[in-house]
Amino acid sequence: MYFRRALHVPALFVCALLGGVLCPPLAGEASAAVQAPKTRAVKIIDRDELNQPLRFPSGLTYDSASDEILITSPQKNKLTITTSDYFPYIALGSGRGLRSVGKSFTRNGLIYVCIGHGGPDQRAHIAVFDGALLPVEQFYFPDFPDFSPMDVAVSENGRLYVVGTGVSGVLVLDSKGRYLHTLSPREEVQGKTDEVFIHAVDIGSDGRLYFVSEGKGRVYVYDAEEEFLFKFGEKGGEPGKLSRPRALAVDDARRRIFLVDYQRHTVPVFSIDGQYLYELGGLGTSRGWFHYPMDVEMDGQERLLVADAFNHRVQVIEFIDQPRQDSIGAGKSVDAEFPLEQAPAPRTLTIDRIETSLPEGAVGDYLVLALLSPDRETAEVVAENLRRIELPAFVRSVERARRGTWHQVFTGPYETPLQAYNTAENLRTKEGLPAIVKTLGRRTEFMLPSQAVTTSPGDTKETGKSETPESQPQENMQP
Repeated sequence: MYFRRALHVPALFVCALLGGVLCPPLAGEASAAVQAPKTRAVKIIDRDELNQPLRFPSGLTYDSASDEILITSPQKNKLTITTSDYFPYIALGSGRGLRSVGKSFTRNGLIYVCIGHGGPDQRAHIAVFDGALLPVEQFYFPDFPDFSPMDVAVSENGRLYVVGTGVSGVLVLDSKGRYLHTLSPREEVQGKTDEVFIHAVDIGSDGRLYFVSEGKGRVYVYDAEEEFLFKFGEKGGEPGKLSRPRALAVDDARRRIFLVDYQRHTVPVFSIDGQYLYELGGLGTSRGWFHYPMDVEMDGQERLLVADAFNHRVQVIEFIDQPRQDSIGAGKSVDAEFPLEQAPAPRTLTIDRIETSLPEGAVGDYLVLALLSPDRETAEVVAENLRRIELPAFVRSVERARRGTWHQVFTGPYETPLQAYNTAENLRTKEGLPAIVKTLGRRTEFMLPSQAVTTSPGDTKETGKSETPESQPQENMQP
């Protein structure tokens, strides 16, 4: 195939991300303090920047400065970086010294990555990279030779809060990586003080520190001055309790705290003051269901990202009707309906907007984005190969902030979303080329037909329909 020949030219490809089904019912819905808002999985990220499958994604970080998402894949020892619309387009890997890689955090244009013990030639440390993904510093732990970092958060004043194995509590470092002190939550067990091992850490927009203990099934909350405020959560295997909480994300807009419970395959949700509200998910493989989730994060679109590790994907969850302030009190409910069984394969596609210019005389609102590459020559080769199979193709350049100039290859435009969808599906399944549908107009919800894929990339047979969110409510779409 022309495309496979073209792929011998170094390139970074985006993955195809389809979305759009309602999320599943709450596990133990009857025990929730409030009923969950309507949600849906709008995107699935299951490929890396080389269009290879993600393997056990375990860490998520949203970089607000660059509007990008970092995905940790320990099995591949790398961080995959996606654009704000979930295109995996670049990665930090073993070439930058990433071995035994843990979670990451971004602050002030720097990326902080947890690196565990990697044999006699690699001591555990925090690796720091700049916006160009070049190494800047390495922070070691000479006072804690058995310590191996798993998670890190950085405050606005530059302090690092590091948790991991081999040491209880939270190690606090200054901006140069020098050890300052340890924050040590304590529990009273049968009249004795028990040390607490912390598994994950996060920082709210107000500077509050949140420490998650998997063993205790609790979250410990400190203020920005490191003064203890309160704790919440109770160890247990039923709704409202935490069996093995692995990570936490603070949603300041909605005043919610999201956790992942690894053992129960759920996302328990608490109010900002630690009151249990409801939970999402449960064990399953369909969208909105999880299999040993490992991390959770909020992105710049106020969507919830879940590292669905044993399903080898990151799910992007959108809240349809939850208010952006803490106005739902305990005992009150939001009008919502939930399916009683796992949903089958999704039948809707969320088509996000993109801003670009069309070739002169071209007509249509829908495009297929086939390539995102830092190399102009590679982009032109792929575009020419698209033209050889009679697909209209053109190249546009875009600035990726600190990443410099990148080059997009489009096919189209198409007058209907089905035409674009069929083209994208054929490029993915028949040519081995990732592709994603975009629109020049408003973001659109496209109802997929039962058999949409045609026999050739340019087939435009119409069997589906498109509705905008205003004309067809998304939450009422049935899978």
